[in-house]
Amino acid sequence: MPESRFDIAIVGGGPVGMATAAMLVGRGMPGERIAVIDAKSAQAAQQDPRSLALSYGSRQLLEQVHAWPADGTAITGIHVSRRGSFGRTLIEAAEYGLPALGHVCRYGSVVRALDEALLGSGIHMLRPARVEGFSESADGVQLELDGERMLQARLLVQAEGGVYGEQSIRNARQRDYRQTAVIATVHSTAAPPGRAFERFTDEGPLALLPQQGSYSLVWCVRPQNAEPLMALDDADFLSALQQAFGQRAGRFTQVSPRHAYALGLNAEAHATARTVAIG
Repeated sequence: MPESRFDIAIVGGGPVGMATAAMLVGRGMPGERIAVIDAKSAQAAQQDPRSLALSYGSRQLLEQVHAWPADGTAITGIHVSRRGSFGRTLIEAAEYGLPALGHVCRYGSVVRALDEALLGSGIHMLRPARVEGFSESADGVQLELDGERMLQARLLVQAEGGVYGEQSIRNARQRDYRQTAVIATVHSTAAPPGRAFERFTDEGPLALLPQQGSYSLVWCVRPQNAEPLMALDDADFLSALQQAFGQRAGRFTQVSPRHAYALGLNAEAHATARTVAIG
């Protein structure tokens, strides 16, 4: 079995894992001593349809490693309400002396910017590659990859949910939020610039995040209700969304193809002498 040795192996080539690698290099660690492992190819990651709501602090961190994507949309205000209840909370960036509370970025754009920032760094990008198991000793961690490959590292950084094996995955599923997120891009007749909305419903939060003149929708519903929502035609889906959200963003006029993701707690505050979980 071919074997490679590194100081740090980062499992997870999404924004968290890649930003960690970039920050390590920025603080003087030789890129040749770092391996990033991910089951997705770089192309597949860059085509991920999700959007990310990043805090202003996250922007500052990405700017430090020259990986801030150009298409981020600023969130300058957040309107929070509950369906059927009186009152609201309005948070404005100006009240805190900030240019923005956060930004909405496409997942693929963040990954692409990090890919470009890491070019020439010497970091070993192992993707697509899947971790099938690992063992820890006093000297380090040995990872078993698909294709009968072995990798040795002094430290394992877990930046992606499944590396700790089936038992952790089962535990995560037992802590299922019992919600599914339906995501899409929607257009409306009155989109206040920079305004994000979070509206709590009986089934979970419904968020509208400003993104390049439209909204990135994250609609959390009970799992049994997600499939009927996904099956609706565009007109009926927009009507259901209007009923759930109300009129604060005007009338919803257009929706992109939808995707659904089951939500759950898939992380542990897990650390040993040679492993740490982040993100």
